[in-house]
Amino acid sequence: MHPEQAEGSLILFCLETMTWLGMALRLIDEMFGELNFSFMLNETKYIFLNTNSREFEFNGQVPGIKWLDEQLQPADDFNNAIVLFHVPPQSNDFDQQLKNTFYESLTKHQNVLMGIHGHLHHHDIYRPQEENQQLVFINIYAISYMKYNIIRIFKNEYSIDTLQI
Repeated sequence: MHPEQAEGSLILFCLETMTWLGMALRLIDEMFGELNFSFMLNETKYIFLNTNSREFEFNGQVPGIKWLDEQLQPADDFNNAIVLFHVPPQSNDFDQQLKNTFYESLTKHQNVLMGIHGHLHHHDIYRPQEENQQLVFINIYAISYMKYNIIRIFKNEYSIDTLQI
């Protein structure tokens, strides 16, 4: 890692989680805060989005497309965005009525560097849309593989390493 990369680095641990039962949603909100949130680091906006549509009975509100659109609006304080979520659009646990608008939101401003998700339990780097080769998704390993990914981001580029636990 270059010295300039180490300054202001962010390490994210993404685990195979995010299923709420009964009162768990209220508990998660009290312990951790909003399910959808974002923050800035070194001109990159990190956007965490709840995509667990099944847990909300496919009510047409999850994922929050309007909120995501607002977060991805171009601004002077960020050059690119990384969107982190659990359930990818190709899963039956994602509201299929929102799939196309989700992709539109991610590609509209051409500022999403990558989408990072889990749920599928294997590691993969892929382009979810044939017609849009700029959008990249990274599916991280499930904890059962005893592996994890380190994603290093520097400006508009990234590298990925896999380590065994």
